[in-house]
Amino acid sequence: MADRGNPIIDSCRFIDNVADYGGGMFFNNGAEPYISRSLIHGNTAVEGGGGFFSEAMVAATIVNCTFSDNSSPEGGGIDFRQGDLAIRNTIITFSGQGGSVSFRGNNNISISYSDFYGNTGGDWFGPIADLLGVNGNISLDPMFVDHANGDCRLNGGSPCVDAGDPLSPYDPDSTVADIGAFYYDQLTNIISFNNPSIYFSVSNYPNPFNSTTTIRFSLPEPSDVGIDIYDLLGRKVETISEGYRLAGSHQMAWDANKYRSGFYFYRIEAGGYSQTGKMLYLK
Repeated sequence: MADRGNPIIDSCRFIDNVADYGGGMFFNNGAEPYISRSLIHGNTAVEGGGGFFSEAMVAATIVNCTFSDNSSPEGGGIDFRQGDLAIRNTIITFSGQGGSVSFRGNNNISISYSDFYGNTGGDWFGPIADLLGVNGNISLDPMFVDHANGDCRLNGGSPCVDAGDPLSPYDPDSTVADIGAFYYDQLTNIISFNNPSIYFSVSNYPNPFNSTTTIRFSLPEPSDVGIDIYDLLGRKVETISEGYRLAGSHQMAWDANKYRSGFYFYRIEAGGYSQTGKMLYLK
């Protein structure tokens, strides 16, 4: 618990804690915490704030953090009670009880380039309902490497890759900031699974594009392949491929002329695995 002060919390982990308020963190009485690159996972609060709780005029900044599998009747991820809250490049997901963020009192709220998804009590609701689809905010499965075992690093196909604030410092691999506490190192470029010989690689070109882009993928072995297109709100807008494909390289064109300009995601499923990519359509 931090009572007053200006704590800086960077590259920390708050895991499997239990408290009455603030399972992971508790701030009070004008504290001004700055929290970055931290994982808040599996924490529980009996009353409020599974991952984070505050009251009494707190001014909090949360940047590039991952809140996952926290639980509380009020605010499974965050329970914020009066003050200023700024969230950027952050994931809040899979809260077992309570929504992503709950608010009480008078609050000044800023949320941008963040992914709220799969929270039992709701993702974008109440005073933040209108922020979905605005300022880079999304509601899509972040595709953790091994969610079941608490590995909250991003899979290379995650919609959170390169989806952070473009004005943020670049990730160490010199690409646009990812959303969440952990960046995906694109220098490796290929997604490997349990068997390192089983993988597929995907890309689209051009990106950004006007009218049409081509999604290219390669398969190590024959497989049923499905490719779906989603909008920024996570709604499927079109299926462009569904069927059996031989091993080797393939490509599918997507004509976006009938849709509005903006960000879209392609999701490819093959051989029991999936990968997602982000595309920008400019008319």
